[in-house]
Amino acid sequence: IIKSARRITFSISGRDILWMENVWREPMYKRILVAIDLSEEAHRLIQKGTELAKQYNAELDIVHVMDWPLTGFDPVVGYSSISDESLLEGMASSIQKIAERHGVAASNTHSLLGQPSSTVANLASQLQTDLVIVGSHGKRGWRALLGSTASAILHVVQCDCLLVRIK
Repeated sequence: IIKSARRITFSISGRDILWMENVWREPMYKRILVAIDLSEEAHRLIQKGTELAKQYNAELDIVHVMDWPLTGFDPVVGYSSISDESLLEGMASSIQKIAERHGVAASNTHSLLGQPSSTVANLASQLQTDLVIVGSHGKRGWRALLGSTASAILHVVQCDCLLVRIK
């Protein structure tokens, strides 16, 4: 709960009167989820999330979703020898290192396999997230017609979204 003072000035018989009233209100965001890839641009998104989490005294979570399926049968390569568990362990380690650089606890990092937009939406719902932050490369032309992960996330999550332009 955030406390602020509301100031009201009015005049009575030519004298200015200052009325101060305490106002208590719930913070706009209590839990923020930052959806990242493992690129250098992820740091900018986490930085934005960290700033907003401090401003609203909110809890910050970080998620990376690796598109499914990555393992299994590939018509060119055959069967993959890499297991889902080893992929998740490697992802978790990478995300925890990134989170650590920004002061985010390892318990607030999530490494998942699946279709990115629906997986982020499901996690946001499970965590009761108030805000999801995603990055966009601002693709235009035929690439924009095909859609993007950021656009897909914006369309399926049930909370506020902040789209951060990545240049």
